[in-house]
Amino acid sequence: MIIRASVADDRRAVIELLKNSGLPVDDVDGKERIDFLVACRECRDDAQLLGVVGLERLGDIGLLRSLAVPPHARCTGVGADLVTAIEAHAMELGIDELWLLTNDTEAFFGRLGFEVATRDDAPPGVRHTRQFSELCPGTAVLMRRELQADDTD
Repeated sequence: MIIRASVADDRRAVIELLKNSGLPVDDVDGKERIDFLVACRECRDDAQLLGVVGLERLGDIGLLRSLAVPPHARCTGVGADLVTAIEAHAMELGIDELWLLTNDTEAFFGRLGFEVATRDDAPPGVRHTRQFSELCPGTAVLMRRELQADDTD
């Protein structure tokens, strides 16, 4: 499996995977700066995506966005590998804390070191994102994780 930065040719497949996973796509091409990483079996333009994850940059914090893995690739470690890769990418950008909102993957992210936080705990940068204020319901679980240079598990 290869994990790489998403390129323009991946756009259609990324959006399709996000839609099929029930994740919002209406802000993917918006003013928000979202870096996407994709996982695929081979490094070809027509390679089928095994997963995608996004990072919305908010200064020294980031919002983990849109982790999606198609049903045939779930429970194979792809999701965890994508989270590890986006954490490394975030640290390269000087981001030292990741936040996320989830409706149904709290246990998965908990196993990866994310902790539940209250919506009142969200820093202003996270509160001002469309993800926080519009796209995710108020019932979504907010989670956070501090990133450190030794987080290479």
